[in-house]
Amino acid sequence: MKWSIWTAYLCECSFEEALLHLREVGLGHVEVSIEHMNELLIRCYNAERELDSVFAHRNELARSFGVLTVDELRVRIKELGMKLIQAHGPFDISEYSVSKAKRLEKLKLWFKLCNEIEVPVLVLHPLYKEDIISNLDFFNKVSKIARDYGVFVAIENMGSGAKVGRSIEELKRIIAESNKDYLGICLDTGHAYSTEIYRGHVEKAIYEAQDLLIATHINDHNGKIDHLFPGKGKIRWNLVINAFKEIRYSKPLNLEVPTERKGCRGVEELKAKLKKFLVSWSQS
Repeated sequence: MKWSIWTAYLCECSFEEALLHLREVGLGHVEVSIEHMNELLIRCYNAERELDSVFAHRNELARSFGVLTVDELRVRIKELGMKLIQAHGPFDISEYSVSKAKRLEKLKLWFKLCNEIEVPVLVLHPLYKEDIISNLDFFNKVSKIARDYGVFVAIENMGSGAKVGRSIEELKRIIAESNKDYLGICLDTGHAYSTEIYRGHVEKAIYEAQDLLIATHINDHNGKIDHLFPGKGKIRWNLVINAFKEIRYSKPLNLEVPTERKGCRGVEELKAKLKKFLVSWSQS
């Protein structure tokens, strides 16, 4: 089994430093986190308007890492031998107060960056506070931008409090009734467990998604807390892993486990914790 991880597991580090540390742990695949996408937009494009506002608290640190050209960035990624399997798009495009026009304009630079550093998939949340009609209109427009840049969009399933996006069937409807060629699904296992639809049967979401599944956020849920390492909650991972195998999902499973950062003192402790997890799964 191959694993990937979202780069914000080491959000104290510059993007290149995070890749280096994750390579040292033994990983060869990553998701570029929102924090690091913000950083690269600042360093490569001197962007401001297009940044995700939710993670603005990290932007001063991002600026301290210095200017970086896209060509230099591509060389560093290649030198480290890392594969960027997906990136996470901005959280704030789901905010009800932001107009669709501003959301779409912001996303263009995120797609451009993905295209230039060869990230094939951008994960986006649905407009989870809005209705299905609003989502159909939005993702029809998003898919056209995705086509222009040659980058696929993976719409992520949401947790129990969302108005739209809790079920895979709902995401499939958005895809089917939009310009669907560049749209797929990102399964967040912890989000799925938090809903009454998949609680106790997260594998059901995998079977429902089938070949529309193009990205993952893998994490456990203990009934109260999510985004834990697999095996630390109540998800039945033997059934989940078997489901991935049965639908022939061939990409690395991408960890998104911010809860695991809590209590760790520094990068080396985080690396040791991640390595322990990876070793435990290699032996299971």
